[in-house]
Amino acid sequence: MGLTTDVLVVGGGPAGLAAAIAARRKGFSVSVVDGGKPPIDKACGEGLLPGTLAVLRELGISIQGRDGESFQSIRFIDGNISATGISRATAESACGEPFCIRKWALAPKNAGSSCCGMRL
Repeated sequence: MGLTTDVLVVGGGPAGLAAAIAARRKGFSVSVVDGGKPPIDKACGEGLLPGTLAVLRELGISIQGRDGESFQSIRFIDGNISATGISRATAESACGEPFCIRKWALAPKNAGSSCCGMRL
């Protein structure tokens, strides 16, 4: 028995689920496949920049302060090379501060979006 879908999203992380939600909102049938078994707990895709938070809100995904922590700086290290970024956001800014949320806490919010109806 074959599976028929308009859009196949490979990867059920934050970007994959957001893409799937956006496609569902456009009326496409969507299937999401991922090699991992939930809950997936790995350190990637957990730092959300203010623009990402705005897009998530547009997709119907509500991130609350109790879901994670805001942060002011981030450091990437690769051997002897490192780079540090500092947020210039203020409490008064329209976008807010960068936010860190564990992947296992974000995935159910994405999958539970009001427009879902997608196969996981």
